[in-house]
Amino acid sequence: MRGGSGQSGFWELGLDEWFVRVGVSWWGDEQALVEAVDLHVGGTDDVESALLAHGVSIDDEEPGTAWVGEQVLLVARLMSTLAEAAGQRFISDGRDLLEAADDAAGDLEELVGPLVARPDDDDDLWSAGVIDAWPEADMTNAVILLRSVNVTPVMRGHLLGAWVAAQAVNLFDQGSTLVATKAAPLDRRDAIAGLDYNGELTPEHAALWSAEQDRLANHWQTHLGLRPMSDVLSILTWHTSYRNDTIERTLGLWQ
Repeated sequence: MRGGSGQSGFWELGLDEWFVRVGVSWWGDEQALVEAVDLHVGGTDDVESALLAHGVSIDDEEPGTAWVGEQVLLVARLMSTLAEAAGQRFISDGRDLLEAADDAAGDLEELVGPLVARPDDDDDLWSAGVIDAWPEADMTNAVILLRSVNVTPVMRGHLLGAWVAAQAVNLFDQGSTLVATKAAPLDRRDAIAGLDYNGELTPEHAALWSAEQDRLANHWQTHLGLRPMSDVLSILTWHTSYRNDTIERTLGLWQ
C-alpha cells in the first residue's frame, strides 16, 4: 500500500481526503513477469507500456512493485477543536457533516444524507437507521466515508479492492468511528455495457443499474461486514466500536 492526502477544498470543509493505493509485487522474478505479459498480449517489446495499457503502473522507486488500484476516502473528525484551530470547519454532529458534504460534492451528499438525523430530531446525531443498527453511534468521534475504490480490470477477482478498503478503515479508525459507503458503480458504463450517454435510463438500463448496486452492496457486506441500512439498502455502515470478524478476515488476505 501507499498513502497520500489531498488538501483540496474538502479540507476547509472539515473533510480530510485520503488516497490509499494498492500494489502487487513479484519480488525479483522480473523474467516471469515479462514472459506472462508477452504471452497475454501476444508478443511485445515494451512490457511497461503493455502494463500501462491495462491500468498497471510500474513503480520506478520500488523495483518489483506495480500499482493496480486506489481507494479514495474522506475522514471527518467530530468536535475537534484542533481541526478548527488549523482552519477546518468545526463539525459537531451529523447535520454539520451533511452541510459539509452538500458543499463538497453531490455523491457525498447522497451518502451522508441517509446517515444523519432529521432537523426535528433534536436529541439525535444520527438517523434512526444508523442508531437501530449501531446503538453506540452517539459516541462517535470520527466518520470515514469510503467514496470510491477502483482496481484495474485485469487485476479484479482477487479481492484487492475489498482488501484496500479494509486497510483504509484500519488506518483511519479512531476507536469509535462510523464507517459508511454507497454501493454504486463509479460510472454508469460499469453497470451497463455499451452505454455512451448520461441521459435518462431506459427501464432495461435501470434494471441493470439496480442489479449492479445490489451486487456491490452484497460484496461489501460479504467482505467488509458492512450492513445495508434498513431504509436505504444502497448505503452500508459499520461502527468500529462493534466487533467485525469479516473485515478482520479480509485484512488477512494479503501481506
